[in-house]
Amino acid sequence: DRVAYMEYLGYGIKGAVRSILSWLIPFKTHSWRFYPGFTVLVFVFHFCLLVTPIFLLGHNLLLQERWGFSLPTLPEALADGFTVAMIAAGVFILLRRIALPEVRILTTSYDLLILVIAIAPFVTGFIAYHQIGNYNFWLIVHILSGEIMLVAIPFTKLSHFLLFFLSRAQIGMDFGI
Repeated sequence: DRVAYMEYLGYGIKGAVRSILSWLIPFKTHSWRFYPGFTVLVFVFHFCLLVTPIFLLGHNLLLQERWGFSLPTLPEALADGFTVAMIAAGVFILLRRIALPEVRILTTSYDLLILVIAIAPFVTGFIAYHQIGNYNFWLIVHILSGEIMLVAIPFTKLSHFLLFFLSRAQIGMDFGI
């Protein structure tokens, strides 16, 4: 009952690519269409989570200073908008986990902690950038929360940013063949 990967490699690769792309495009899969509000929250959350720190001016200045290169940067207003959107989406995802019984029953304190770990660098970075309160304190908390998130990636559910592609490819190959 093994999948014949080598004999039908073309079908497998086509299925893997189709599966990954279908899950990366909003509303492409049946699951994404079933809860449209949640779909928007998830895509806003993940898009802003990935794009904002990579293309943030302050982070790119550090890259330039340390490694001698930088990436294109977002305008400050857009970066602020992405940060607020990510925080808002994260809060709504958190509220959904608490409010809906069918989600609450599956939610553990670990799930809530992972969500807080993902949101914390954005909250602290926003506060530090806008110098609300003690700048040095919030900058240190921002750096620490970012480091906690990076260290947690391989040991927690945060690893799904890489494992998503691998599992989708495997499932897509199996169904493609």
